[in-house]
Amino acid sequence: MQISKQNINKIPELEFIKFEPIDNQTKITAWNNNHLVAEFAIPGEINKKCIVAKKTIQMLKQLIDDSTSIDATSTFDIKSSKGKYKGSLISDEQDLTFTFNESSTQTFVYNNEIIARALEYVATKGTITKNIHGVNVGENGVVATDNAKVYLYGQPNDDVKSIIIEPNFLKLICKKKFTEIIANERQVLITDEDDINWYGTLIQGKYSPLNRLMTAKGDPLKIDFKEILPYVNIAISSLDVLNNKELSLIGTVTIKSSKGRVTIATENYNVEVGTCEQEFKMSFFGNILQTMIKHDIQEIYYKSTGHPVFTKISDSETTMYMLKAE
Repeated sequence: MQISKQNINKIPELEFIKFEPIDNQTKITAWNNNHLVAEFAIPGEINKKCIVAKKTIQMLKQLIDDSTSIDATSTFDIKSSKGKYKGSLISDEQDLTFTFNESSTQTFVYNNEIIARALEYVATKGTITKNIHGVNVGENGVVATDNAKVYLYGQPNDDVKSIIIEPNFLKLICKKKFTEIIANERQVLITDEDDINWYGTLIQGKYSPLNRLMTAKGDPLKIDFKEILPYVNIAISSLDVLNNKELSLIGTVTIKSSKGRVTIATENYNVEVGTCEQEFKMSFFGNILQTMIKHDIQEIYYKSTGHPVFTKISDSETTMYMLKAE
């Protein structure tokens, strides 16, 4: 069977990849043991159903040229102008039994850019950690949370149906382009721009109690955050750094207004940066504040030192950050 460079590059490098001849096409199904499944069809019919490992697909992509061919008679034979490779076939005992119930689905119209931004706000230096609770996709909005941060897109409502998608699945799929998310009671389906169907398992759960949470939003601070941002960056730079597998900032940055004077302070740094008629005090852990200032802050909402801080970053996006307890 001849196979094009374009179709070879579409094959996901998951743990197992199955080739099946179906009606003059080859159906390709790739999966991991954690139930992430990708499925699509390419022109041309392979001579025999077979399952191979990720290593074989990696070799196929290295040997790719304009005349690459594959044969699965006894081994997975790859031929091209760059050489020949015999890949091992995996026993049918490893075959995947997979179905997706299409009779009771709901469609959520969110694209990869929205979901990627949700992940960006709760990931730590781009890493999906165990603190991330998943990305909750609802009829009216998207919510992503970890132990200290919340990202809100739209106007999520506690009372409407929503789904929680495992974050590592989304991190992979957000590298693709898609325009909607389809879900049934247990599974999620996303079709990317290459017509590859990606299937994942939903996490059981529901929205955080957003209606109650939003009552802590408070009032907008009458302070130009862009003006004080250079001093906030200096304050963050003054914190000590612990290098234990990943960089972690030690200590807190306090931004407060008292008797009309606004100050920014850490253990080793202090500066007066202006005036504000409102009284407030916000003490941030260094890593949290570093995440917060990466993004364009239009407004900051503050209620008291015992409540989280909210920021408006666009007309449709709000973030929430936990303050250091006093």
